[in-house]
Amino acid sequence: MMTELEPSTKGGRTRTQLLNAAVERFGRNGFQATSVADISRDVSIARSAPYVYFESKDDLFYQALDHDAAGAIAGCLSVVFDERQAGDWTAELFETFVRTINDHPLARRVLGGLEPAVTARALQSPAIEDLRAAVTERLHNDQIAGLIRCDIAVDEVGGALVTIILALLMAIIQLGPESVDAIRPDHLSALVHAALHPPASS
Repeated sequence: MMTELEPSTKGGRTRTQLLNAAVERFGRNGFQATSVADISRDVSIARSAPYVYFESKDDLFYQALDHDAAGAIAGCLSVVFDERQAGDWTAELFETFVRTINDHPLARRVLGGLEPAVTARALQSPAIEDLRAAVTERLHNDQIAGLIRCDIAVDEVGGALVTIILALLMAIIQLGPESVDAIRPDHLSALVHAALHPPASS
């Protein structure tokens, strides 16, 4: 999960501890089987203390999900902005997701379809919006540099690319590790190359 800067106040540290504990508990046991009291015990605080920081169990769950999603996406953003990844940065982005998603149990649980009531909410998390913006910016910069076609709408293509990557990631989580061989990053790279680059002159 994401490692944040150490909060400067005791309250900030307690809130971060609660989020980290909630990610682990909800990710392992799910929303229904987890109580706020469970999470309080994990942090060794009073049963009522979480309600100082979160309005309800639902609020704690959603904020924990956003916290974990931000951690999952943090490493992916570095791939998007790595100018050394010139040709296959989309494949590297996908591979980074696949490599690191198991380190983010709540995000993985939700993307795996085990909390169906919140899947749509998860796909609109601030972290994913940040990823869409980053991919769009990278495409825009590549367009300016003449690396990709100038006639595409990078905001629409960037959003579509993130959607495809998340769909592939969800498929791998739900189908199991053996599906990785069938859902290959080089196929994604070939698709993106065909869509973004002009055909080679004959």
